Amino acid sequence: MNNIFFDGGRRKGIGACGYIIYQDRNEVAWGGELMGRASNNEAEYQGLILAIRRAHKEGIHSCQIFTDSKLVAGQISWGWRINHEHLQELVDMAKAELSKFDYWSIKWIPREKNKTADWIVQYFFDGGR
Repeated sequence: MNNIFFDGGRRKGIGACGYIIYQDRNEVAWGGELMGRASNNEAEYQGLILAIRRAHKEGIHSCQIFTDSKLVAGQISWGWRINHEHLQELVDMAKAELSKFDYWSIKWIPREKNKTADWIVQYFFDGGR
C-alpha cells in the first residue's frame, strides 16, 4: 500500500509544508516548501497538494493519505463546510488532483503519529539545515 503523510505550519506569519511518501513501507519521496505569508490551513492544503502531485510523478495510482489536520480531513472527506473562499480554491485544487488516483482515502491521525511530516515542515522553516 502507498501511504502519504503531510503537514503544514505557520511561524511568525510565514507558512511551510512538508510531506513524505511510502510505497510498501519504503520511503519513495519527500519534499515541501517555505511558502511566504500563509495561514496554517493554507500550509496544510499546500502540503497535501504538493504530496499528491509528487505521488503522481512517482507513478502512484492509489494511496492512503494521513494528516493531523481535522479541518483538511473534514473538508476533503467528511463534507465539512468551507467558510473562506481562498480555502475553497485549495480544496478544489486538492480534489482535482485526488480525482487522478484510481483509489484514495484520507484519514486523520494524532499529531504524534505525523512526526516525520512535521519534521520536514520544521526543516523548511529552518532553511533546509
